[in-house]
Amino acid sequence: MRRKLLEVSKLHVAFKTLYGTVQAVRGVDLSIYSHEFIGIVGESGCGKSVMTKAILRLLDENNCYISADTIRFGNQNLLDLTEKEMQKVRGGKIGIIFQDPLTSLNPTMRIGDQIKEGLTLHKKGLSSKEVHRRVIDLLNLVKIPDPERAYLSFPHELSGGMRQRVMIAIAIAPSPDLIIADEPTTALDVTVQAQILELLADIQEQTGTSIILITHDLSVVATRCSRIYVMYAGQIVEKVPQKNLFSAPAHPYTRALIDSIPHAGIDKTAHLNSIPGKPPNLLKPPQGCAFKKRCGKAMRICSGGSPPQFDLNDESRVACWLYDARRGEDINE
Repeated sequence: MRRKLLEVSKLHVAFKTLYGTVQAVRGVDLSIYSHEFIGIVGESGCGKSVMTKAILRLLDENNCYISADTIRFGNQNLLDLTEKEMQKVRGGKIGIIFQDPLTSLNPTMRIGDQIKEGLTLHKKGLSSKEVHRRVIDLLNLVKIPDPERAYLSFPHELSGGMRQRVMIAIAIAPSPDLIIADEPTTALDVTVQAQILELLADIQEQTGTSIILITHDLSVVATRCSRIYVMYAGQIVEKVPQKNLFSAPAHPYTRALIDSIPHAGIDKTAHLNSIPGKPPNLLKPPQGCAFKKRCGKAMRICSGGSPPQFDLNDESRVACWLYDARRGEDINE
């Protein structure tokens, strides 16, 4: 039986700004099981990265409001932990791969020393020789050629793809139960993107670590993830198994994202589909469905109440009034 590793219920994140309060994450529910690889997709600014940073309590709590019914990791509610206790969870039990390795890595420290930090902090009792050997093993695991040379290199001496591999090595060094990969293929060319994704899948298979992959690219999650959460305007609008993502997308937003992807063999003169309009201003979130002004299937009820999550089957849920069982009786098109 699968063990639930992380469960997030009714997560809200709001930022205080000069212009008002931005409601960046609005009531998100999320779960991941042990030995699972899931994806979170959505266009830029929908709240994906903010959500995961809130889970790890990496946001400045003096500048934002964070609330949730629960953020449970294993048998711990992360909301109840002190900052000192959270420092043992971050890196040790939950690793994170940030989207820009050039700014995330310390430019003044050698690669080997940066990987060693997590090991010495979370794996006590290792000798210096054991730490060095473990770092070399990690560099081999993430397929960096000539690991001894890379050990002594500075970040600027490596390519973008190699720096991203270093970030992966840092994340997996303390053997965490969960890794959050936040846009790990951003700014990389297509070939290197494929290599990084294959590397993550290999590590997940070899170590059993669960992975949450955050991306705005549907093609990235199409083959790697078992389940996908689709996010829009700070909310989860659809949860769908990977096998149904392209064959049976339920939410109009998910369908629109898929329709806007160019594919092999497309007529070069054909019009590429796009989603009309723009995302709502989360300083003043719209009443009702956040996607209604961009949706070709909007109904009168969409301007009223925000749609709840409707269960389509044991694996799929969607936040759309189209799937209300009462639709044929009292929902006016």
